[in-house]
Amino acid sequence: MDVGTGTGVLVEYILNFVGEEGEVIGVDISERMIEKAREKYKGKKNVRFLHCDVMDLEFEEYFDAIICYSVFPHFEDKKKTVQKLSTMLKENGKLVICHSQSRQEINNLHKNLPEPVKRHFLPELFVIIKWIEEASLKPKYWIDNEVMFLVIAQKSK
Repeated sequence: MDVGTGTGVLVEYILNFVGEEGEVIGVDISERMIEKAREKYKGKKNVRFLHCDVMDLEFEEYFDAIICYSVFPHFEDKKKTVQKLSTMLKENGKLVICHSQSRQEINNLHKNLPEPVKRHFLPELFVIIKWIEEASLKPKYWIDNEVMFLVIAQKSK
């Protein structure tokens, strides 16, 4: 699942991994973005786009991987979102939270934007890792440097 899929830019990349047998679900709260994504992938049988808040989804132990690319600061309750995403992962499934900018760059950018985005910050790495562990996920890999932010966690028994 691609959370905050926007126009589905990441979907093409994910399709390389899931192949014809797998399925990619893109979720976005913006109806306009979902409309663009649906148009872009019209005719692809293994791609679905859902216009909704990810917190309203009712999948349980369904996904092999959930990717939150450049969306995590925008979740209202980040801790609760991590918990919700954890319930949607299969055993050994992976949660990926990533940004192609540093945490500092993201936070500096957001603080200079209008409401409500000016309050959307990416928390410190140790806070996110704590939430991940509390959601019964195991942090496997992380980067928090001047170039990027990445956390990969795995659901285990």
